This record gives sequence, C-alpha cells and structure tokens, in this order.
Amino acid sequence: MLNALLPALFLGASAVAGNPASAEFSYTQAELATHSGAAAVYQRVVTAAERVCADENRHSAMAATAARICVTDTVERTITQIAAPNLTQIHAARSVSPDGREAVVLAANGS
Repeated sequence: MLNALLPALFLGASAVAGNPASAEFSYTQAELATHSGAAAVYQRVVTAAERVCADENRHSAMAATAARICVTDTVERTITQIAAPNLTQIHAARSVSPDGREAVVLAANGS
C-alpha cells in the first residue's frame, strides 16, 4: 500500500504563519490499474483536499472561494504527482475550473 501526502494550496491563516497543512491518504497500484479502483482513489483525493482546504481557509475573508480554488489546485497537483493513466482520465472527465465553470477541452485538427 502506498501512502501519499496531499499538499494544499495555503491561502488561510496558518499558511501566513508558515505552518502549512497536509493530509495523508493510501492507495495501491492495483487500485490504480482499474477504472473503478482509480475512481475510488480519486474520491479519496477530493475528500482529503476538501477537508484540508476548508480547514486552511476558514479564516479567509472569502473562505468558500478560497477553499474551492485550493481544492481544484490541490487535486490537480496530486493527480499529476501520482501520474496514473486511469486516475488522470477520471480527473480530466470531472475537472471543473476554479470559478465553477466546467472545464472545456479544445482540440485542433491540422491539415
């Protein structure tokens, strides 16, 4: 079983104090090998990011917005760091931009 450290984008009070928060979660390579397993890992990443970011940004003047941006950035960085194809595919399908609009992927077709 692999443990991963989930870093957060620190916009809250403890970041200013130089004491960033983080969370750990576990996953296995076997989980990442299947779509359903990767979906479960993805949900754990999102849940941990939501928990850490909400706590980190609770004193922010714009707590909800700061937490949403933090979650988006934290999940993106964590999925990139794990670098598992199934997990990356799930993330791409579920990604939402920090302002709440769904992400749009554009493809150019050269001739």
